[in-house]
Parts: sequence; structure tokens; C-alpha cells
Amino acid sequence: MPLLDIHNLSVEFGAEGRSFRAVDGMQLQVDEGEVVGIVGESGSGKTTVARSIARLVAPSSGQILIDGDDWAKLTEHTLRPRRKKVQIVFQDPYRSLNPRRTVGASVIEGPMNYGAGRQACMDRARELMQLVGLQPDALSRYPHQFSGGQRQRIAIARALALEPEILIADEAVSALDVSVQAQVLKLLDDVRQKFGLAVLFITHDLRVAAQICDRIAVMQNGVVVEEGRTVEIFANPKHAYTRALFAAAPGREMGLGTDLVSDDTSVVGAASEIA
Repeated sequence: MPLLDIHNLSVEFGAEGRSFRAVDGMQLQVDEGEVVGIVGESGSGKTTVARSIARLVAPSSGQILIDGDDWAKLTEHTLRPRRKKVQIVFQDPYRSLNPRRTVGASVIEGPMNYGAGRQACMDRARELMQLVGLQPDALSRYPHQFSGGQRQRIAIARALALEPEILIADEAVSALDVSVQAQVLKLLDDVRQKFGLAVLFITHDLRVAAQICDRIAVMQNGVVVEEGRTVEIFANPKHAYTRALFAAAPGREMGLGTDLVSDDTSVVGAASEIA
């Protein structure tokens, strides 16, 4: 059974008669340890899907099944103890961390809210700093003392502190330089393998999706127009919108296409070549 199973998900905004359907009848499954990308232009609905899964946005209809529970129907009271199962790494590493709090305070906040002891949380935070490639003494410093890539590593550590089953990366590398993107993508792939996470990777950039995603769902105007294994979609995009995204994608001159991914080579391994 998929860890995440979405059926006929729709999300509407606005009042009746003047509503806008941002997501329309979406179907998607993500297995444990799998990276699935949702790719599309701005306004395609991909971030709304991510926020619906985490219940930061209320679905209008459909099912969001996680471990058999339908998150679309859970009340806030029944949802709260489950929220740690789904964590998000947001796009902007400069705004996602509280500038007035130390890194350590941000990382331990979530587990402490669920009843974990402060010392145990700090011990775990030190381990997580090393896991994401930072020194434990980073915990006593403030976000402004770190680069964008380092802040995104901290954001990943903060998400992992709650031991999620599903990690959502919402344009998590789009604000970073290409070389730093490659490092953060490698980190996401490492933690996926180490913890067996299901990763939902939201991006507008096909070049980035090719580096990390096992499967890709292409969204246009709230609808998934094409879905399949990354290597297959890159080799033979069937929908006109997917082909248009390829035609407009930056990096085509760097070999974006079938030579960037292959069945016998790790997709994320292409990161070092592009960086």
C-alpha cells in the first residue's frame, strides 16, 4: 500500500460563484523511500497540492490517505498528533527560520511541542547538524550567520527532528545557486535513503527534477496532464504541455533530456556534472 495515496483531490479558493479551482481531481501515489516530483509553471497548482497534503490548506473534496487515515477529513484536534508525519522544507531559506531565535531553538521546537525532553532534543539536534553537514556548534548561532545553502540544511534538519514519514520539498532549491542546489539535492537523497522517507519534490525546473525524482507528475492549470517514471517522461514526453516545458527549460544546451538520466545510473548523480 502506498504511504501517500491521493484520490480525486480538488482545492477551490473564493466564494461560491466566484471560486477558483487550483487543483482539480488529482490522483497521486508515493511509496516509502520514493521521490516523486510535481512539475509545472507558477500557478499550475503544485504548491497547493503540497500544502493540502500537509493540511496547511483545506481540501475541497477528495482523499489524502496517509497510513490509512484520510487527512482530508481529519479535524484539527485529530490532526494535531499526526502532523509530525508530514514536514515541509520551504522555498526561501531566508524567511523560513526565525531570525530572533537560535538555530538550536528552531530545531528543537517541534519535538518539544510533542512532549520530548529538552536535553534529548538537543542531543538529537547535534546529531542532525552533523547529518546535514554542519558542526554542532551551529545550534548556538543565529540564521543570519549562515549562507542560503546552510540555512536550507538547517531547515532540513528541523524537519527531520520530528521524524517524519513524508518530506515535502517545496521549491527547496530554487533560491540557491546551481552548485549549492546540487549539494542540497544530494543531501535530500541521502536522508531519503537513510530514513526511508517518501519525498514529494515540488519544482518548476525540469533540470532539477531530473536529478532527484524517481517519478514525475506534470501539472497544468490544476490538472495532472502526464505522470510516469522520470526516465520515460524525459525520453518520450507525450503531452504537448510537457513538451513545451522541455522546450522552455533552461539547461537544454547542457544536455537536458535522455542523456541526463538513464536506467542504470542514479539520477541524482547528474547533479555533480551540472554543478
